[in-house]
Formats: sequence, C-alpha cells, structure tokens
Amino acid sequence: MAWSPLLFILLYSLLVVTPAFELLGKIQLNDFLLDIEGLRNSKIILDNGKMQGRIMHDGNFVIPDVPAGTYILSVSSPDYSFDQYRVDVVDSQTEPEVRSYASGTSLNPPSAVLLAYPIAITPRQKHVYFVPPESFNLVAMFSNPMMLLMVFGGVMMLAMPYLMNNMEHETMNELKEQQARVAGMQGAITNGSSKSGVSTMNGEELLDSGGQHSKNSPSAKSRGNNRNKKR
Repeated sequence: MAWSPLLFILLYSLLVVTPAFELLGKIQLNDFLLDIEGLRNSKIILDNGKMQGRIMHDGNFVIPDVPAGTYILSVSSPDYSFDQYRVDVVDSQTEPEVRSYASGTSLNPPSAVLLAYPIAITPRQKHVYFVPPESFNLVAMFSNPMMLLMVFGGVMMLAMPYLMNNMEHETMNELKEQQARVAGMQGAITNGSSKSGVSTMNGEELLDSGGQHSKNSPSAKSRGNNRNKKR
C-alpha cells in the first residue's frame, strides 16, 4: 500500500507538534481592589507580552497554548501594581511550578519555595495619579511662630486700653515716670554727640581768650619793661 504525500505530512506534523499547556490563575480581591471591574483595562502577560490572557468578570484568567519553558508572569494594569511570578511549564500533563520573582534578579538558581497552582494574585498597591490640594488647617497656621507673634501683638494692642483704664492712679503715675525716664535717656543718648562737640568748641575759645588776656595783663607789661631797662 502506497503512502500518499498528504498522509505523510499529517503524521509528521503530529510528531513535531510541541505540547502546549493552558495556564490558569485568579485575581483575588483585597483592601486595594474591592471590585474586579477595576481591572477592566488590565491583562495577564508572559515575558513582557510574548503571550497574554484576559481577566474575566469573576477574576479568573487563562493563557492558552503555553509551550514548555520558563516564563515571567506579570499583570499589566494602569491602576494597580502586582507581584511578579516565575512559571516553569514542564509539559502539557504536569502542573507548572510557580515561584515568587523579584524584578531584576537572576532566574538561576530557582527558589526552593513553590506556590500553589492555579496562581492566586493579589494587588499590592493602587496607583494615585491625583493628589488633592491641602485644605485649610487652623492648627497648622497657629503653630507658625510668626503667626503667634502677630496674634500676640494684636491682642496686646487691643487689651492695652482696658488694662490702662483698670490700673490704679499711683501705678499710672509710676508708669508715666518710667516712660519719661526712658525718653530722657534716649534723648541724652541721641544728643550726646552734639553736646560734646559744642563743649569742645567752647573750650578752644576759652583757651584763645585766656592767652590773649595773659599777654595784655600788667604783670606781663612790667616784665617786658624790666627786660628793656637791663638792656
């Protein structure tokens, strides 16, 4: 019996076909993800998109026709971040080995800790793209030292007239005397330089007038005449 070329090609294709595996898993809800609808724009990918699967409404996902090999499974989501996993598919009849994987680390040697299959994935964080502006905080405003100084100064300005009215007459007189002393000391300090200049000028004038008076005195004239007689 002669073999037809078509039958030969069919048998050969059955021999060389690589067995594939259907990878299963589920997204679990937690405090970050309260509803699976939050993942409507997300998908499960192997090796950065070499193969991928959609997430169904109940959270389950399927990646069909996965050949034997080692893969990095991750969740592509614009709103949530997930852990990555290493998946080793041996053949189509054996469950794959699932391990945790840290991005950027070497695949070999593999971790000795195996995770359960089907793969259970939970979100680790929700991305926040909008930060609301800070609302008015009265406590933070009054904790500012500059604001405290301004408030204290304003309170003193408002309370001073009432304090002055309630003070006794003697206390008022003492306060006025103290204010007068302070004003006098400030005036003395301010006018001290001008007074010292005036006193210096007066001293020089006194010295000049004293010299001229000594020259014109009778004793000076008699001493001059005696000197002329001796000559």
